[in-house]
Amino acid sequence: MHNNENWQNYVDRMGEEYGSLFYHCYQDICHLRLKWRYYVSLFGTNKERFDLLYSVSEVFAYSLDRIFYDATLLGIRRLTDPAKSGKHQNRNISIRGFKPIFDGTPHAIEFDNILNTALSSAVIAQNLANKKIAHSDMDVKEGKTKIQSISRLETAKAIDDIAHVIKWVARKQMNTSVSTIPNTNPEDEIWFLQHLFEGKKAIAQKEVDYMDLMKSGNYNARESLYKYPEWLTENSIRLSDVLD
Repeated sequence: MHNNENWQNYVDRMGEEYGSLFYHCYQDICHLRLKWRYYVSLFGTNKERFDLLYSVSEVFAYSLDRIFYDATLLGIRRLTDPAKSGKHQNRNISIRGFKPIFDGTPHAIEFDNILNTALSSAVIAQNLANKKIAHSDMDVKEGKTKIQSISRLETAKAIDDIAHVIKWVARKQMNTSVSTIPNTNPEDEIWFLQHLFEGKKAIAQKEVDYMDLMKSGNYNARESLYKYPEWLTENSIRLSDVLD
């Protein structure tokens, strides 16, 4: 089913049902943390980064802002979904699915406490995701029903509390510690912003050079300032290529 050593390791130690659940929950929390890190790095660290992104393209920056934030709220919602749902009670990748492991054991109360903490932290994110992202509630859309917003601190806490459940299960069931911090270069988004910053300065200089060349009558050199490779122009965008 899975050609993955980590998946096999969890299954060997927890059984297929719960080992597979742990593997997918662990993958999802790491991906969730990465999306949240990108959001915070780009839009939630300081005004200067925010302004840089929006100064280059307000519409694109807003879309990117919403994509990362909505994906974060959806990630919180998914990881705190009921263990099973639907007519056929299909299993979900959710931290609630670990509950049967500990019911009736000495760890039951402790697990219920940390699970309930995570679920409580996730309530606002779940409601927002249900009403505005996964579904589009008409009354909310038209402003007839108010819906509670969530702060960045509350979002971060919800993610941390979910991660705490997953790490706790690893300690109790496999006697091991896992990190839910993505193993990716933390400078990735900084490099992106730095290139954007330098690019904006270069384009501003091009505008100065363009006016100087126009005043001097050097029209050929002026036009060459804005020649880009074909793949970097709007003419290169073909929907068939994207779909293929």
